[in-house]
Amino acid sequence: MLFDDRDHIRELALRRIIKAREAESSTKRRIFKPPKINFSARDYTEIIVWHKCQVTPPP
Repeated sequence: MLFDDRDHIRELALRRIIKAREAESSTKRRIFKPPKINFSARDYTEIIVWHKCQVTPPP
């Protein structure tokens, strides 16, 4: 998303990264849980429903 030709998609990606970095991180181990896939998405930005996912920064 950061390298998309559309400005608003790049801005959306940046906001999501900043939000994940500002989130409180815990010291316990995270368990990877793949997000549900939206197979009816019309664009790659809609494949994951971001407001239903817990996004965290890498350790």
